Amino acid sequence: MKKIFTLVFIAFSLSFSLFAQNADIVSKIIDSDNVVFADASYICAVQMGSAEESADSNEIHEAFEKELFGEVRHNAQSPVLLSDAAFMIAKAWNVKSSLMFRVFNNKRYAFSMLKADGIIDINADPSKKISGHEFLNMVSACIDKYGE
Repeated sequence: MKKIFTLVFIAFSLSFSLFAQNADIVSKIIDSDNVVFADASYICAVQMGSAEESADSNEIHEAFEKELFGEVRHNAQSPVLLSDAAFMIAKAWNVKSSLMFRVFNNKRYAFSMLKADGIIDINADPSKKISGHEFLNMVSACIDKYGE
């Protein structure tokens, strides 16, 4: 019971610390076993200030992908891999602590950079599908480390 209460408390704390004020999306992320690109894009785009908090997550996903890649590369309802989440978060927080990431600007070096910064566990698998709790924990760690 203590564990459930602690997880709920952490989830609500994270949701208040995020810029995203849309409780439905944050609740959906918390409850999800695999976070999808639309929801991850929503959190990152709102953090970057390139999207309104009241906008639809699918619309935000398309705009965010076009901003990152110049085209939409991922289906909005596809699960996010840990390496994809690392790239999205590194771009959203404008993290530039790695020379290789600055030069090549891809998810491999974003993943390595966030591992080195302690945001991602050192033994993490980049091809692992990420849960909502894990994604929000990464976002919270970025807020602590890099600021809002």
